Amino acid sequence: MQGFCHGRTRGIKMQPATIKIFLVHGLSEGLRTAEISNWSGKAITRPRSYLKDLLNREEVGNYGVYFLTGTDPDTGNPTLYIGEAETK
Repeated sequence: MQGFCHGRTRGIKMQPATIKIFLVHGLSEGLRTAEISNWSGKAITRPRSYLKDLLNREEVGNYGVYFLTGTDPDTGNPTLYIGEAETK
């Protein structure tokens, strides 16, 4: 998981924070969740092979933003899709 916080952003001092990463199946390459202290959100990441496990999680029923990454089959370039989810 990348890009949570990197010290300073355009002269604004960021507050210290703790990131807690949970390995759902005990595997670093499997389903992972991350939480930042003093933030109400949660990040979840997983490889495509863990999609079923992701869809069974309670958090999936909440509002959120999701990112799908992959490779464009026509160009071979990396691609990113950003979407918004509403509650069920």
